[in-house]
Amino acid sequence: MTTLEQFSSLVANIYDAALDPAQWDQTLRQVCSVTGGNNSALVLYDREKRRRPHIIAANFDPLQKRRYDEYFSRIDPLAPILERSPPGVVVTARSVTQERQRCGEFYNDWARPNETGDTVFVNLTAGDEGVCTFMVGHVWGPEPFPTPKVLRLAHLLAPHLERALRAQSELGDLSLVHAGVLDLIDQWRHGCVLISSTGAVLYANRAANQVAESQDGLSLRACGLKAEIPREDAALQRLIHQARTDSGRAPRSGSRLAISRNSARQPYTIQVLPVRMNRVYAGSEAAAALVLIIDHGCESQLEPDDLRNIFDLTQAEARVALLVLKGHGLQFVADKLCVGLSTVRVHLQRVFEKTQTHRQAELAKLLVELEATFTFRA
Repeated sequence: MTTLEQFSSLVANIYDAALDPAQWDQTLRQVCSVTGGNNSALVLYDREKRRRPHIIAANFDPLQKRRYDEYFSRIDPLAPILERSPPGVVVTARSVTQERQRCGEFYNDWARPNETGDTVFVNLTAGDEGVCTFMVGHVWGPEPFPTPKVLRLAHLLAPHLERALRAQSELGDLSLVHAGVLDLIDQWRHGCVLISSTGAVLYANRAANQVAESQDGLSLRACGLKAEIPREDAALQRLIHQARTDSGRAPRSGSRLAISRNSARQPYTIQVLPVRMNRVYAGSEAAAALVLIIDHGCESQLEPDDLRNIFDLTQAEARVALLVLKGHGLQFVADKLCVGLSTVRVHLQRVFEKTQTHRQAELAKLLVELEATFTFRA
């Protein structure tokens, strides 16, 4: 019996693999371990070419994967059946193949040598361009491999695999997931949540997940980031929509708001920033939003001297910039520094000029990126 802990770990690894495709093989090995299967794979089927072009991730021997891609995919008797199967429906080889097919070339020369054949399949995505199928295989024996437990697990995993693959497609070449930067962001003390152009959560760092687990005013699910108080949630969703959606009438823009906490601690400051993907997806350039959850209980690692050295700011300008990073309004900054509001505006304008930014959202994004480099300050 699969435990809740095993299932939760497997689901978490599925979403991690969406961010780092190199982890798919390890994740599919875990699928085998949980189900008792011999092998598992994600397979792309190209409708136009009428064959499966390649296994995109599997714990098969690389030579066997290539043999399937180059030849056996063309004579796989299950290919035309899976092409017509709707997404989410669990299909077993025992239920759709005939005995004569199980004595043919495909089973004799590829399935049996790879200890597969008694297989469970689920289509994850299906469109005009093709199908992506999840499979778990086992050697054919007198007792069926697809027990009720295995079928149930395949059914439960299918929506998570589908969302992970969709997220992987939407992430594309987003620079956040390259060159180890994601690891650095995961160690940043403030929350970072990447929202897709459809509003789904593509990635949340460790701090964002800790905020959600604390149940202190915010929740985080695959379908989106939510505030507990309805009026605050409505405002949050409006800002996220504004940042991720190109209406054609106004440019996507960032903004901020405060989210109350059940603990009566200082509210979170939410910075919502538009992010542009680096690839074309679904026929147009995919827009996304980056949501920063600022916990004012965490002191900034940036010091005024850091900004003075990097941007040649004055002491006053640096202090204004750091207060803006924390999400404070200009009147608060003026009161904090014991100066007039007009003085703060002058300082902020000079900060914009020296940092080559134009709005507070741009400045906050720049400082957030800079602050990440100070995560491990000695």
